[in-house]
Amino acid sequence: MTKINKIYMINTPLFQTKGTHHFMTTKFVGSFQMHGLEVTELLDFDHVDDADDQVFLLCDNFYDQLNAAGYDWVKEFDELAERFPKTVWIFWTFHNVLYRHYWKPQKLFPFKKVAFTGEYYRSPQYGEGYFPEYYSTYIGQSEHIDLPFAAGVHPDELEEVLEERTDKYDCGFCGCQYKPEWTNKLAERYNCFVHYWPPFLEEEERIQKAFLDSKICLGFNSDDNIKNGLPTERTFEGIAYGCVVLTDCMMAEEATDGVAVYVKDYDDLVRKVDFYLNNESARKKKQKEGYEYALNKGTYYTVAKNFINSIEKLY
Repeated sequence: MTKINKIYMINTPLFQTKGTHHFMTTKFVGSFQMHGLEVTELLDFDHVDDADDQVFLLCDNFYDQLNAAGYDWVKEFDELAERFPKTVWIFWTFHNVLYRHYWKPQKLFPFKKVAFTGEYYRSPQYGEGYFPEYYSTYIGQSEHIDLPFAAGVHPDELEEVLEERTDKYDCGFCGCQYKPEWTNKLAERYNCFVHYWPPFLEEEERIQKAFLDSKICLGFNSDDNIKNGLPTERTFEGIAYGCVVLTDCMMAEEATDGVAVYVKDYDDLVRKVDFYLNNESARKKKQKEGYEYALNKGTYYTVAKNFINSIEKLY
């Protein structure tokens, strides 16, 4: 059993972690620090040595760009695998990489110590749907570890963070333009904080305004993520930061042990917004349920703990 002491998020010029992936990955990797690990964003491979007690995390953000440029990243992988045989490599959303460049051509994946992960789709649609059939092989590997969305706060700090709640806004939304017609109409009826990306807000401002200042979090999702059972990260953040979370993803209710509340259409959304704004006891009940959920399983602290335990069992 290997004891892990360090984790590196790879973000080199060649193998970049970009956009919203960078935000989520930073929160996820940062949660390992809560367990006493040294956490570093790796900007090049020239100033790090191979070691049994370290993990490299690599996202697939590089894939489309390097393929389009005709760059031989497969050769680069061979060289990195030879340089770092002791290091555990976590590969994020690598089903296309593995299938197209290793499984299909029957080429051996060169890395010795690996774990595979990716956003936790609870009901992936195969074939004609969002995912190819080989995705089921990817998530069925013994080295695969589920990565559910969560909130980037230590469970021991939840009470202190929740003291910063103001309930300034009735509803809050910050993110990509999912269900903008619902959000915009809602903002005409209620006191809402709404910010669509881009531009991105500073993290402290995003958490304060979208969650801690808002009674209700609008946990809206892309249509593809709804179909494939992937509740957005803001669902779990809203719960941890004390909001009632209303969501258009039915799977979010199951994923949060019933804490998040599903809305089937705009009229249902308005009914439930009215209900929770006008029933403080019901809102407080949801907040209490949310606190217990976040405390026990709804933060990246818990997710990271599972990763550490799984990796140490594998190697």
